Amino acid sequence: MELIAEKKERRARVPAHIARGALLEVAVELFCCYGIDVVTMEQLAQASQLNKMSVYRLFGSRDALVLDCARWLREKEERHWVDALAAMHDSPAESICQLFRDLSRRMVRSDHAGRALSIISRYYGDAGHPVRLEFATHKAALRSLLLRVANDLRINDTEKLVDTLLLVWEGAVLNDSGSIESRRIAACLPEVAERILLWHAEEPRPQSR
Repeated sequence: MELIAEKKERRARVPAHIARGALLEVAVELFCCYGIDVVTMEQLAQASQLNKMSVYRLFGSRDALVLDCARWLREKEERHWVDALAAMHDSPAESICQLFRDLSRRMVRSDHAGRALSIISRYYGDAGHPVRLEFATHKAALRSLLLRVANDLRINDTEKLVDTLLLVWEGAVLNDSGSIESRRIAACLPEVAERILLWHAEEPRPQSR
């Protein structure tokens, strides 16, 4: 594999205290590029400048490594959400738009953690598999975050708004392949979020009897 050879050549030997993070980074890249079933533990060790025993000492098993990759990606992506909302706007609607603008910018990058998490989780058909559950937890975390912000909006149905935004997010992430078409969709996300917010803001309130 050319990518493995390239990484082996360009990476300096990884110090022990950062070996775990370096291996997770390499594993995610190789898993997404070649497939989880194709990449061996020995290839992962070579690409990260570690010996195979070091890999097993760090993660215990291949399944544990894949699960840790999913968890690492989930936490990394969720930190981006928090950072995007760190400077909270006076307007909850603007805060939500800011979240989708940040997502749009990151989706066009090759290192988008959300894309990698989606790719890895889709290797497992069982919805109850621990790796699939990481994606489910990820989705639930975004829903909770959106609800927290949207609760300050004066609209009829906050949950309906959030579920609509979540549907847009999930569709974009699950279809994010890094292609030109994916980037086109990513570029539309902020405008779509704004239109959804506007639609819910203008939705007529039920008449009281």
